[in-house]
Amino acid sequence: MDALALHPARLLLGVAMLAMAAPAAAGSSVMPITVDLKQARATGQVTLWNGGDQPMIVQASAKTWHQVNGHDVYEATNDLIIAPAIAEVPPKSGQLFRVRLHDPAPGPERTYRLYLEDITPAMAGHGIAMRIRHDLPVIISPAGGSAMPKVSPCDAPAEAGCIKVANVGQRLLKVTGITVEGQGWHTDVTATGTVLADGWRQWNFDIPPHAAGPVHVTATTTAGVATADWTLAPR
Repeated sequence: MDALALHPARLLLGVAMLAMAAPAAAGSSVMPITVDLKQARATGQVTLWNGGDQPMIVQASAKTWHQVNGHDVYEATNDLIIAPAIAEVPPKSGQLFRVRLHDPAPGPERTYRLYLEDITPAMAGHGIAMRIRHDLPVIISPAGGSAMPKVSPCDAPAEAGCIKVANVGQRLLKVTGITVEGQGWHTDVTATGTVLADGWRQWNFDIPPHAAGPVHVTATTTAGVATADWTLAPR
């Protein structure tokens, strides 16, 4: 994904469902869910809404977001200035967080994660306090450039195939589906995910018994369709 054992979206969904039982965290939401900034004016804002019945103390932080060997990697950074860094949000109220890039100099697309974390102290009589942390992508987009998917085979376990989708462009893309067609067989690979500029991801898929010969692979992405052809050796 990944540096995290679970995909951030799945992890946050599970935490959010648990948080519904905690009065201090109930009804917390953010808009927008992606912070898309332009390098020429690298400033933006996110609003966190506290729909609960108790005040919520929220702390803001950020990390860089890279991809190394097909996995997401997050590292501490001072590139983003977030104000306020910490805030108390009254019940049934919103708090605006402003996000600014420290150095908006021209360059390739830069990607970060913005975290808005509930750090409200536990209240006596409320049992276990379940915390929620909103994890938002921050995209610093250059004036030009585009994403460009490239499909290729990769190493796979026995009885399986492997598809690698690389992004050789300057902007991120999202993979929404992959299909593989062979002689007399077809499979839809469960493949979704973000591929950053100069990054890649890969997915395994089951190959029918005794399948061999040419295959045609189609990867559907937000940057268009990428295809590739190769040959499966007899097993």
